[in-house]
Amino acid sequence: MKAWLAAYAAAILLTAPAATAANAADDPLSVCLDEDLPPLSAHHRGKPDSGFDVALAQALAEGLGRPLRIQWFESKLDEDSSPALEANALLSDGRCSLVGSYALTRDSLVVPGAKTAKLPDFDGATRDDRRRRVPLGVLAPSQPYIYSPLTIVLGPAFFDAV
Repeated sequence: MKAWLAAYAAAILLTAPAATAANAADDPLSVCLDEDLPPLSAHHRGKPDSGFDVALAQALAEGLGRPLRIQWFESKLDEDSSPALEANALLSDGRCSLVGSYALTRDSLVVPGAKTAKLPDFDGATRDDRRRRVPLGVLAPSQPYIYSPLTIVLGPAFFDAV
């Protein structure tokens, strides 16, 4: 597992821009992660943070020689939410430098159709944060680090009906 993690971290580090004065060694690497997306990321009060993206963020920060700061957010699954706009709002507002587990689809990195978006709920959000809209930027991907094909699982009743 550690070998895979190191390989993924190295791939992302190789695609990251060169360090600047703003990215000094004492400046934390800020990564936004969904608080309830197991097995990729999980953040529950009283329990240690866990998941693949947590371990990957720790490896990236260590590889860059920077402390890690995870900005936990909650993405709601309803018809009014858009994970692409929420990730863009978090990045455009400077809440983080990276968003983990971003679904890389054909239309997820196009110039957003909206000029602004609301921030998702995040740790430390104020009442004003929940109300305001953030001007959106254009996102840039790293190298993909997870391949996750989807499939349909068929039960015995399907074969009996065929």
